[in-house]
Amino acid sequence: MHRYVRYTVTPDGHRKMIDIWSREISFDTQNGRKLLHIHQQWDEISPSAVLIQDSLFEPDTLRPLTHVKSLTREGKNTVGGYHFLPAKIVGMDDLRNNSRKDFVQLSKEPAYNWETDMEMLQSLPLAQGYAANINFYDPAGIHPRDMSTASPAPRRSGALMIAISTAG
Repeated sequence: MHRYVRYTVTPDGHRKMIDIWSREISFDTQNGRKLLHIHQQWDEISPSAVLIQDSLFEPDTLRPLTHVKSLTREGKNTVGGYHFLPAKIVGMDDLRNNSRKDFVQLSKEPAYNWETDMEMLQSLPLAQGYAANINFYDPAGIHPRDMSTASPAPRRSGALMIAISTAG
């Protein structure tokens, strides 16, 4: 397990703590299939809140399979769960209390889970001359959009394209 303290630095140089972020990576077996499991938890300081995210992936490709978010703030819990399919991302209709069970986002190109960008970016074979375009998607974004275009959308849509290039 890795823990990070996230904070901002004020103009006068003081640090203001935002939250404690914990990430744990493990391998699980479900229905005889080996899966990569990333569990994340954010413990916010003010206002007090807890965000828990569980994501499952194909271990060799980091192709996302499922993503479940649970946010507890002011005594209220909100759950959102998604299946990442080859041509779309859909709400999990079998997840109890899923507020996003009717969610559908079509995608002509498979997308990686934005909530696990740190793991994806660390796995890239960065070297001189390396270049990549990565189609990330955050299904908790406010407005679904047609992801068939190559241009990035505003962040509020949940879609984000990252281009990486090292000097050649």
